Amino acid sequence: PVERILQGLRVCHRIRKELFESRCDVEVLVRRRARLNVQNVVRTLVLLRGNRLRLAWKLSGRPLPEVYMWDHPDKIKSSSTSVVLLEALGMAIAEGVGRAVTLLDLSEHCVGPSGAKRLAPMLGMMSYLTKLDLTENYIGDDGAEALAEALQECKALLDLNLNTNKIQGHGATKLAEALPQCVALTSLDVSCNALGEDGLSSLTAALHSASSLRHLDLAGTQLSNEGAIKLGEALSSCSMLTSLHVNGGTFIEPAGAASIATALSNRPHFTDLRVKNNPLGGAGAASLLGAICQCEGVQELDLSGIGMDADGAKLLAAQLRQCGRVRRLTLSNNAIGDEGAGHLAAVLGECKALTHVEIADAGIVLLAGRLLLALSECETLSALSLADNRLGGAGDGLSEEEVDQGLAGLAAGLKACGAQLTRLNLSGIALCTTGVLQLLADGIRGCRLLQHLDLRDAWEGESSSTEGWVAVIDACRNSIQTLDMSSNDIGGDGWREIAGALGECAQLVALTVADNCEDGASALAAALGRCTALECLNVEGVVEERAGAVALIDGLARCSRMRDLNLHSSDAGPDGAQALARTMVGWELQQLVLSYCDIGDAGASALGAVLGRCTRLQHLRLGSNTISCAGATGLAVGLGACVSLEELALNGNTIADEGVDAVALALKGCEKLAKVVLDANRMSKAGLEMLYRELPGCEIVCGGLGQHPVSPQPE
Repeated sequence: PVERILQGLRVCHRIRKELFESRCDVEVLVRRRARLNVQNVVRTLVLLRGNRLRLAWKLSGRPLPEVYMWDHPDKIKSSSTSVVLLEALGMAIAEGVGRAVTLLDLSEHCVGPSGAKRLAPMLGMMSYLTKLDLTENYIGDDGAEALAEALQECKALLDLNLNTNKIQGHGATKLAEALPQCVALTSLDVSCNALGEDGLSSLTAALHSASSLRHLDLAGTQLSNEGAIKLGEALSSCSMLTSLHVNGGTFIEPAGAASIATALSNRPHFTDLRVKNNPLGGAGAASLLGAICQCEGVQELDLSGIGMDADGAKLLAAQLRQCGRVRRLTLSNNAIGDEGAGHLAAVLGECKALTHVEIADAGIVLLAGRLLLALSECETLSALSLADNRLGGAGDGLSEEEVDQGLAGLAAGLKACGAQLTRLNLSGIALCTTGVLQLLADGIRGCRLLQHLDLRDAWEGESSSTEGWVAVIDACRNSIQTLDMSSNDIGGDGWREIAGALGECAQLVALTVADNCEDGASALAAALGRCTALECLNVEGVVEERAGAVALIDGLARCSRMRDLNLHSSDAGPDGAQALARTMVGWELQQLVLSYCDIGDAGASALGAVLGRCTRLQHLRLGSNTISCAGATGLAVGLGACVSLEELALNGNTIADEGVDAVALALKGCEKLAKVVLDANRMSKAGLEMLYRELPGCEIVCGGLGQHPVSPQPE
């Protein structure tokens, strides 16, 4: 086959030379699970060297270093995949391919320090290289030092990505010495590396000469407040900067924020600032906003987790008036309380461009309605999240009158926003009485365009209110498409009425009712058959008995669009699996979860008989189902045709080597397969070694044999 492919490429090469005078861009993409032959790779690259080559190696399911070596980058060994690739690349460069390479993507291949040292001299020969991606390769300081020397020769380099490489202070210092030579560099990503004070100091000093830099990512680099002050001074020289990420794993305080704000002020082309999870406080956030509001291109502000209180919200509110172009605003995980909500409500109505607002887990109880009334002035608002604010007042020591007053305000606010709101997240809002549910339903009824409603874990009362939940469902039945009511203690006779209300939701596409009381399957069975548009269903933990599971599965026969089904812990048994096999024949499933369902060998074989038609199936989870070798062999009958399969979980069964062998042979045709989970089965180490041979590059999770949870590539 390789000879025929190469011959075809030669024909195309001749045709191209006849028809086009200029060179073409050719992307060489080697997909995961390919079986590499060094000579064939070299011959292909040499054949294509007259073009501009973009080499993207996507071979496997993220080969990782052994766990105990993660904290010792100098001891990490290169994966055999990367060894093969680097050998082929080195030979091809010796044949003159180097000047043709414009993009090199070796991300997620565990190149390691030794691989980086092998790669470094090759980079010096790639004079037209514009993008180098080494994400998640654990090259460490030694590898970074080797690359730094080579990068000084890459004068055309525009984009350098060294995300998650265990680079520390020494490696960062060496990279900083090379950066001034990369005169064309526009994007630098060194995120998720513990660069430390010395490494960051060297990098920020190098930024003074990076006048062409447009994107800089320092997230997760341990940037301190003092480092942020120096960074702000250095960014004054980066006049072309449009994007700065310093979110998470950094420790910027108000002084550092003020320095960065000074550097970013008066830059109309700046578009993207990410600073969440830094202890900025309201003062620091206000400083940044004062600068950002002058940047005409900024449309998204994420200030979640910055340690802002009510006073900080007041400072922030004063600056928000100037941010008229912001479309997405996130202020979650800040303890602003009702007082802070009041300050924000006074100005949010002036932010006319807002489309998405998220103020989750902010300590708001009574003034959510005032926020919503202000947001009703934003005619483009379509998505709102007030999740994890205790709007229902459960356990907060409020009187029933105060709670009712707050919920009445919320209902009035929802009605005011109803003309445009399509997505609403009210999960975890601590409802506790039928009355507050009725008030909520009254507000939702005003949201005539509402399509997505999240009410997970919204109930904290003693027993869930059937009447209230029916009212909520009825309020949005004409427009709702996705509904999540999981973890709300729904059960008993109430399931029948609630299921009846769900059956009236003609446009319902995705329904999640997981982790409620275990007696809902029989009631849901008849109702869901009327939801013919249903594509995703999660009923984990609501099936009380095997007969109910079978009835539920039979009830889904009319849901011909089903693509994601979760029946975890449903006790479907062999009968349920056989019923599912009959029902799913016309479906285009992408995910099927049947773990802890006791389907046994008969159920696994029944599924195997129809899996051959599931060409779009990506995730199949059949853990803890008492499947033995016979069931695994029956399942394997159809697995080979699941060409889109990415993950297979068979953990917690009784499969021995014979069954593993049958499954492995079937999976050889699944080129996209990235992960196989076989924990707690009965296979031997010989069976595991066979699995490694048959599925090279695939992540094998098999902790029960004392092996490391990620498979190495076989040499």
